[in-house]
Amino acid sequence: MNATDPTEESRSGMRAPRTARCAYALSLLLLAVYTIDVLAGKAAMLTGSRLEYRLGDFGEFLVVLAMSVAFVAGLMLSESTSGAPGTATEE
Repeated sequence: MNATDPTEESRSGMRAPRTARCAYALSLLLLAVYTIDVLAGKAAMLTGSRLEYRLGDFGEFLVVLAMSVAFVAGLMLSESTSGAPGTATEE
């Protein structure tokens, strides 16, 4: 069988695997949530109004922590399939 292995394509093409891209997308989504929350809080403070819903200090901490974990997971998944020296991709 001469069918190409999708993992071989990702190694040779240097394209991140789907799970790594999903982790990066999750990280980007969480960054957007954090940014919107901070900017909305700043705008409410400048206008003197009160927001119905804010994440608060602990919520912001959890969002940033989850964002960091998702980003590092994406890096680790990308690194494991890139075939870079020092990774466990030997057969």
